[in-house]
Amino acid sequence: MNYLELQNNIKAYLYGRKDLDLIVPTFIELAESKIYRELRAPENETIFATQSQPGEAFDFIAQPADFLEVKMLTINGKPLERVSEREMAGKRATDDAVGEPSVFARVLNDLRFWRLSDSNYEIELYYWRTFEGSLVAGTDTNAILTAYPDIYLFGALKEAMP
Repeated sequence: MNYLELQNNIKAYLYGRKDLDLIVPTFIELAESKIYRELRAPENETIFATQSQPGEAFDFIAQPADFLEVKMLTINGKPLERVSEREMAGKRATDDAVGEPSVFARVLNDLRFWRLSDSNYEIELYYWRTFEGSLVAGTDTNAILTAYPDIYLFGALKEAMP
């Protein structure tokens, strides 16, 4: 399904009301926003890879722009334990160790590590991403709309309900 087909399906469910033609895209945008706050499916999983540099004060990576939630974070293929912001602050305040990072915490828009990097480490962030705002032109589609058109249709109709 593409964006135009989705709009036409929504209009059909709304019995072809012409007074809603201009607001159907808004129903879709609102539904899409809610979908991506909650949906966790293989179609919106991805990996961000980077590398630490020795000698740098490497202690965090910024979240990618399409980031929703961490699935797993690895250093040289080994999963790191996720800790709370409070635990991370405690570790950093009491131990400024350098070495291979062993834990991480999400702090605002960053993923912070405890132990500062002492070498090159391969970092892979497995996460759920958003496709939000990807539907503009009639032929536009995305992996979620293709795999789960019912979610978009139901969400948009729910927004039209009031």
